[in-house]
Amino acid sequence: MEDVRQRIVDSRNILRDYALKNNYDYFLSLEQDVIPPRDIIPRLLGRNKKIVSGVYFKLYDVLITNTGKRDGIVQKKGKAIMPVLFGFTKETDKMYVLRPHEVSGSKFFKVRAAGLGCMLIHRDVLEKVKFRKEEGNEAYDDVLFCGDAYDQGFEIFADTSVKSRHLILKKGDVYK
Repeated sequence: MEDVRQRIVDSRNILRDYALKNNYDYFLSLEQDVIPPRDIIPRLLGRNKKIVSGVYFKLYDVLITNTGKRDGIVQKKGKAIMPVLFGFTKETDKMYVLRPHEVSGSKFFKVRAAGLGCMLIHRDVLEKVKFRKEEGNEAYDDVLFCGDAYDQGFEIFADTSVKSRHLILKKGDVYK
């Protein structure tokens, strides 16, 4: 059986190697089902950062807690549309998925990790960090890439003014 996650990592590394070999300053990681604003490149370049992500949303499995019941806490599994951006927690090895209200409007701030579906990466980062998969680890290559970049001293930023449509969501789903 083919390992799709490994194929994605290999494909990203082919593009990474091409960008480095051909002396590109930046690599725009834009997944095929993410539709960005037309001016994404100048907007992200204008932030003058080594790693900057736009915003796109996906459907997450979540645990919904309701404490309004007399019988105590009621939890059930559900789905929620949330950004593919991860914030800092007090514990440096942990992070959380940002909530939609945290990315509303036009903001620019540091994040712990972001999806590779819409990210501008400077060659300085590409020279030190490869895309990878880790056996036995459920984390996808975007989280591993951001973790490796963070460990190398790079900061990751999100520009919430750059919102992209993610085609895995239904047309009526709210994601801006």
